[in-house]
Amino acid sequence: MRKKFTTMFEESIIERLKIQAILEKTDVSKILEKLAIEYLAKNEGRDSSPT
Repeated sequence: MRKKFTTMFEESIIERLKIQAILEKTDVSKILEKLAIEYLAKNEGRDSSPT
């Protein structure tokens, strides 16, 4: 199930993400979801306590 998630980014990052999404014929949310999945997989098992 997909759920809406709102966050804030610098305007320049949003612009670059939108351009990249157009080039990839996808949408920004799919790019961010893919990156989040990769990040979480890479960091699984690591100490997640705040520094």
